[in-house]
Amino acid sequence: MSLNMKTLTQALAKTAAVIEKTVQTTVQEVTGPKPLQDYDLLDQIGSAGPGLIWKLYSAKARSESALSHQYPTVCIWLLDKRSLSEARMRAGLSKSVEDSFSDVVRADAARFVRLRHPWFLLVV
Repeated sequence: MSLNMKTLTQALAKTAAVIEKTVQTTVQEVTGPKPLQDYDLLDQIGSAGPGLIWKLYSAKARSESALSHQYPTVCIWLLDKRSLSEARMRAGLSKSVEDSFSDVVRADAARFVRLRHPWFLLVV
């Protein structure tokens, strides 16, 4: 069996990428999504959406930053995927419907982040 340096380097790079992705996934499962690592959730202050799948929480930034001084308390919107799955099952809908809904939510959130207005909401 003959290995050249290029093949070995490619194999090691692929292995490193798999290990890095596994570590990131594991850390996220333990600590929560990155945005939630930056904030301490205080209280649930509301729910919204179909089946009340959005949970709204008041939160404070963990680190001292310019935004944490300007906005000492923020509102975090979390999509409760468990409630979404339960609502889908109760309605007798397929998993593809849930996936389509999630895609629409992601696209809407991406558009929402790009909105800029001095009297509107700041998305952190």
